[in-house]
Amino acid sequence: MPVGVYYALAAYAIFSFGDAVIKSLGSGANPFQMGLLTAFVSAIPVILTRPKSEKLVDIFKAKRPMLLHIRAILAYLAVLCVVYTFTNIPFAEAYSIIFLAPIFSTILAVIVLKEDMTRGRWFGLALGFVGVLLVVRPGFRELSIGHLAALFVAILGSGVAILLRHVSQTEQRITIISYGMGYTVVLNTIILLAFGMDFIPEPVVLTKYVAIGLAGGFGNVLIVLAAKNAPAAWVAPSQYSQILWAVLLGALIFSEFPGVFTLAGLIVVAVGGYFSFPPGNTPRSPVGGFAFLAAARRPRRPSNGKSDQAD
Repeated sequence: MPVGVYYALAAYAIFSFGDAVIKSLGSGANPFQMGLLTAFVSAIPVILTRPKSEKLVDIFKAKRPMLLHIRAILAYLAVLCVVYTFTNIPFAEAYSIIFLAPIFSTILAVIVLKEDMTRGRWFGLALGFVGVLLVVRPGFRELSIGHLAALFVAILGSGVAILLRHVSQTEQRITIISYGMGYTVVLNTIILLAFGMDFIPEPVVLTKYVAIGLAGGFGNVLIVLAAKNAPAAWVAPSQYSQILWAVLLGALIFSEFPGVFTLAGLIVVAVGGYFSFPPGNTPRSPVGGFAFLAAARRPRRPSNGKSDQAD
């Protein structure tokens, strides 16, 4: 299995923990205050884990600054939608819609990155979409703005993932993450000042912000490592591991027990995720979700010294 998949699985487990803490803040959470303070905390893992070759003075020495700017803006908007989503609708429902992100990412990987696609993978994407429909059941139940926010998270998240795939091969990890942090700090500070909001919350909320920031920081570090060590089509479906976290954390912490349709939809989404993985490179390679088990732990490099993952 490519080591990038392990990084991605660990990242999504950490992100799920952070999402649970966000949900615990309730519908009155201030996303701008949270975004500002967690940005500073999330910088700690980035600085502590940066390679020796990455110097802090080189943070803004980017080779593709425009792509980094666009990615940072999309990520900022996605975080705002995430806060609203998790504080207004059940955990499992939120994740089921957000699971559309790997579907969008895989499609974009084919269109933008020219990655290979098969009928089986198209079938997997279709199954994932059907699974989301089973959970949400539009027309059969009342939907809220929280469901729409979750859809925006999926759309914005897929754009962030593809842009990360583009820049991860040419930019330093600390540069990629710092661009996002820069936008978060500047925009949230402006909004807090403009509307006269408090910068520092009460101690209990501040403690939760620290936990969210650490989860986001370590998660981002792992996601960048994942993108460097596995194709986007392998990294994106790893997000389906959050299905388990959605059910467990929702039930154990928030007493949210998914109904029959929700569970069925999540299972269909998981099966779709299995087929969404790319096939093996040889006729005897495993298919679907087991294909990555037969892949090299690290991307191969051709004789010219450049990674075959380069754009």
